Amino acid sequence: MKDNRDRGAFTLIELLVVIAIIAILIGLLLPAVQKVRDAASRLTCTNNMKQLGLACHSYEGTFNTLPKGVQVIGTNGVDDLNRVIGPNWLVLLLPYLEQTALYASVDVPSFITSNGTNGSWAGVRNTKIKSFTCPSDSNAGIPSTVSANVANGNNVSNWERGSYAANAGPTAYNNYSNGSGNGGGGPNNWSSGGVMTVNYGAAISRIEDGSSNTIMIAEIRAGYLPTDRRGSWALGQNGASMISGGAVGDCSGPNDGTANKFPTCDDIRIDNYNATTAQAAGMGSWGGCTLGQAQARSKHTGGVMVSFGDGSGRFISNSISLNTWFQVLSRNDGQPPPSLD
Repeated sequence: MKDNRDRGAFTLIELLVVIAIIAILIGLLLPAVQKVRDAASRLTCTNNMKQLGLACHSYEGTFNTLPKGVQVIGTNGVDDLNRVIGPNWLVLLLPYLEQTALYASVDVPSFITSNGTNGSWAGVRNTKIKSFTCPSDSNAGIPSTVSANVANGNNVSNWERGSYAANAGPTAYNNYSNGSGNGGGGPNNWSSGGVMTVNYGAAISRIEDGSSNTIMIAEIRAGYLPTDRRGSWALGQNGASMISGGAVGDCSGPNDGTANKFPTCDDIRIDNYNATTAQAAGMGSWGGCTLGQAQARSKHTGGVMVSFGDGSGRFISNSISLNTWFQVLSRNDGQPPPSLD
């Protein structure tokens, strides 16, 4: 009688069956792993935004206003890298985010007291701060090479990336007059003031629609090219650390710029712009843009994280209606609170 212990290796058919079973198991496991990663990234992002919201409230408690979206000298043409650009809201918040030593390493207040001739504040720009980026944004590790004027012709480059932007309002912020934050009208002549914009930070009491109904901070994505300024945490410009104009014109809501949304949303102008590449990256742009619009974006599935004026966090779906998106970006539209459920 034959001894079963003499049996040889697997047959080819048996080997193929085993390989097929392993492939099926991997195929079932990968989506689950991806979901866990997405959930972990969203939780980290939520915690980051919560800390930023708390810092904004601490700042407001000290100065009776939220930090200015960006300090600039003059008001015309503020969305222009050739203008004299000063500290933005995140630079001003550094002492409230356990970054006192970094803040003290430069002279932030002197930008205003010197009338823009002292740009030492920009010395913080190339510091990478982990809590300023969402772990889901794979582009956040590539610094921006854009050159910006920080003190009367003192141009600097090498801006580290960030994932969070102040809400400068639903309409283009170059409509704002003297930094008042009262932009142009929106749908049905609704008002459209921002929360933190050019030379302006609202007091919580000036968020007339209610702090729990108005976005204070929204998530953004780092630029897909070094020459794309978007997501540069210390750079107080549209798309870099502020969003505006994200509910007017050809911007229809979060994550515009992809094939299933407006692919030509005229977001930030990029040197050597290529429409196909931009759309494939989910970062719509337009070579002839006036730089008036900058949209909220993320790599989370289906939407973006935001922090409201009361410090609460929320996930906003890409499918939010244009009117509702306008309302939550405006601090003073005067309409009943929109439903986000």
